[in-house]
Amino acid sequence: MPREVHAVLADGSDLWIRPARPGDREQVLRLYQGLSMESLRFRFFGPSRSLVERAAAKACSPPRVGYLALVADDGRQIVGIAEYDTAVGQSYDPRRAEIALAVADDWHRHGVGRLLVGHLVSAARAEGVRRCTADALAENRAVLQMFHDLGLPVSWRPDGTEVHCTLSLEQLEQDEDYLSVVDARGRIADVTDIPPPLSASPIAVPDPAVAEITERCGRPGIRSLVTVAHGLGAVEASPRSSAGCAHGMRLLGRNRPGTVNTDADARMDATPAGQRPPLGTARVAVRSGGVGIVLLVDLSWLGIGVSTFVSLGDTYEVSGHGLLRRWKTRPVPVARADCSEGKPRPLKGR
Repeated sequence: MPREVHAVLADGSDLWIRPARPGDREQVLRLYQGLSMESLRFRFFGPSRSLVERAAAKACSPPRVGYLALVADDGRQIVGIAEYDTAVGQSYDPRRAEIALAVADDWHRHGVGRLLVGHLVSAARAEGVRRCTADALAENRAVLQMFHDLGLPVSWRPDGTEVHCTLSLEQLEQDEDYLSVVDARGRIADVTDIPPPLSASPIAVPDPAVAEITERCGRPGIRSLVTVAHGLGAVEASPRSSAGCAHGMRLLGRNRPGTVNTDADARMDATPAGQRPPLGTARVAVRSGGVGIVLLVDLSWLGIGVSTFVSLGDTYEVSGHGLLRRWKTRPVPVARADCSEGKPRPLKGR
């Protein structure tokens, strides 16, 4: 049984993701009853009082093998619920589960659904499930996009007004070493307590805390720091750079959507961008966060594969020219792009 997890949404709202309990029945029932007619139709394919009551009773029933319901609680009420069941109709397959989701209308487009389904899929995988399925109305574009954005292989099969979605969890088996390390490490509150080796750390903290976090990240030997802090001025930038230099770290600046490396030997995805390009050989360096996010989307739509994507932000220790010079010595990429704003300086040897 998963434990309760605290999460902070992009808008700063606090949520607690936890298994549904028998005492939650009235709250879950109120959640369903408070849905708009459209949301009810998306969840149950039609408004029905008996369906709503049976769904609330099922979600809050005593635990049983092959079924789990997770709720999102904001501290006052339940605002979302996701569930999986390996017993569908008359069939039972412990490796396949059907999932369902409902989120209060006021909480739509806040990331609640993706958060719930992400935790649900992780819990299902831990119980031996290797494929999750869901039926959605074709007009329910939000939930179809949510399944796409989970980052798992997904297939779609249209069937009249419905779309049958299948999420594959098989690829997670390839990351078994990583998952076992995460399970053994657990949740560590202080970065200085994380055992080495450490190569890079993405951070997202308020501007005044950047210098302190840089110092703390340098102590355990982290070699690179990726920060999305916005609006660093001379006061924040100076100690930030000096702290990084003292520990020999490379620092990537503010106003950036992160870094992606698809190399099998150094895979990293430290970006909140919803669309990621496929594996390829192109290497891209940009400064603007907005340009970077748009470029990732466009590359994906064009089918251009990316080996390395770096958004530099304010170039404190890493510049676009420096990256291009380094990439020039590596024969892997077949395409390079420097999208830095301003008048570019000549690149020697280009």
